[in-house]
Amino acid sequence: MYQTWRARLKNNNALRGVAFLAGGTALAQVISVLSSPIATRIYTPANYGVYGPFYTITAIFCLACVLRYEQAIVVQSTDEEAFHAVVGCLMVLLVMAVTSTGIVAGAMLFPLGKFSPIRPYLWWLPVTVVSTGIYQIFNMWALRKRNYKIITQTNVTQSLSGSSSNILLGLALHSPLGFILSAIIATSAGTTRLVRSFLTFYRATIHTISFPASRAFLYRYKQYPLFALPAAILNTSALSLPMIFLMVLYNPTITGYYSLALRIVGLPMALIGSSVTQVFLAETSTMLHTNPEKLPAVFRKTMLHVAIIALCPLIIGCCSPTLFPIIFGHRWKEAGYYALILSIFSAAQIIVSPTSNIVILTGKQHLQFYLDLVRIVCVLLALLIPHTLGFGPRVTMGCYAVTMVLLYAMYQLVYFAILRRWLTTHPHQTESSAVPDDVTVPSPSSV
Repeated sequence: MYQTWRARLKNNNALRGVAFLAGGTALAQVISVLSSPIATRIYTPANYGVYGPFYTITAIFCLACVLRYEQAIVVQSTDEEAFHAVVGCLMVLLVMAVTSTGIVAGAMLFPLGKFSPIRPYLWWLPVTVVSTGIYQIFNMWALRKRNYKIITQTNVTQSLSGSSSNILLGLALHSPLGFILSAIIATSAGTTRLVRSFLTFYRATIHTISFPASRAFLYRYKQYPLFALPAAILNTSALSLPMIFLMVLYNPTITGYYSLALRIVGLPMALIGSSVTQVFLAETSTMLHTNPEKLPAVFRKTMLHVAIIALCPLIIGCCSPTLFPIIFGHRWKEAGYYALILSIFSAAQIIVSPTSNIVILTGKQHLQFYLDLVRIVCVLLALLIPHTLGFGPRVTMGCYAVTMVLLYAMYQLVYFAILRRWLTTHPHQTESSAVPDDVTVPSPSSV
């Protein structure tokens, strides 16, 4: 059996890519999980509740930090074009860093209401934006080169540095600032390896930087900030709304329970699901124009494989009410019930995440935008109606989870229909480029 799997890994690029990324990501997540019982005894649920909304806000800013131009790095046909794409992305990041600083300065002039606990930490937002933006740019370049090994090493480095600094800073500061600083340290530590690999590859041509070529790249892919960015913000907002609304409707402690529960039931997605998504993207981007007739079979096969992975959050959820107070401390018992409720949402997310790339790879960004707009409305109703009727946070979480499952089922049907229609209208397309210029490549966690 070992020899069989070794032969399959040797002959199958996609499987080998999944193995590399999944193995490294698994190790990174194991490190993070092992440190969690220590962190939950250092930080209070209220600390988690303050960091959760801060993370949500920075996540939206980080989506815009390069205006999604970093996604275009993957589709460049030559290394020279990829080089100018990276330079163009860095130019955008510089502008967005200044912009985010100005936005924070303006926000400090107004009362923040229930979000006032995050006020002391807002000045760290531009720093987070810059560190995340640099990581996104060079990670996409490594993905373009299919350098799964260095991406894996980066994931492990980030987890080690993030987990260790989170504990040490928590002991020293006893405040949400420990979370924020450790996240910046983790991203920076992982980025160093990616940047070094990029500079080594372009060592002989680094002096040939052409700003006109980089500006031409930005103009050529202007549809990314015009269409992909709004869709990505809608997408992330739908996933982030519970964190914001729990802060507004309840309190930081309830938000902290939700934050930890979502993180734990999301481990299978972080361990394997995101790796499958990245490799599905890398492999299907070529198959779409070389062997498109095979895509429906790959679609169904991928869905079946990830359905097995989707059993993991369900198992974790069933055990959470009993295990949470034992592993994380008695004050986290309520979070275990949240994890039970959210497990069905996490399972559905795992199934849909890889195949969601079909919408983007076929150039149907506008449909994804409309789908995300529908999701925003549905999620808002799922959160507001239970609270308005006087129900507690558990019922609110339940309504949210069921709504997300139904939405993901609708997504999957739409994705398959789009693929079928694309194959009907492009039956013999065999372009040399892996992905057409007007296609926006999604991030692994875009669904």
